[in-house]
Order: sequence, then C-alpha cells, then structure tokens
Amino acid sequence: MTEIERDTVEYNDPTPFDNSKLQSIDDIIKAIRHKMYGKDVREPIAQLGEALIKLLQETGGKSNCRSYCSTW
Repeated sequence: MTEIERDTVEYNDPTPFDNSKLQSIDDIIKAIRHKMYGKDVREPIAQLGEALIKLLQETGGKSNCRSYCSTW
C-alpha cells in the first residue's frame, strides 16, 4: 500500500475561499487544513463531496485522483 503524503495542519490562511467554481482537490484539501475561519472551511467540505462525485462519474472510479483532479 502506498503511503499518502500529508501536509501539516496550520490555521494560518485568513483569505476567503473562492466558491465561484469547483476547485481542484489540492486546493480544497489546503483550504480545509489551513483556513482560519469556519465560514471558509464549510464550502471546501461541500466541494470535496462534489469533486469526488465528479471524479467517479468521469472516470468510473478508475483514476488516480492526484493526477486527474489537479487539472480542474
């Protein structure tokens, strides 16, 4: 099994989350781990579900998310 590389959790990003479009998986994960305020974390959590559904629909579940989703 491949080990997943993890980023440290530091709530040091005060900028708002851009919810005007579906963000990349990497941007969603960074927002969840680093945004300072709950209002900027709720939307990334919602978008994570949307992004996973999109990935499954477009690939049939047979894709490496890191290589595919970062192109959104």
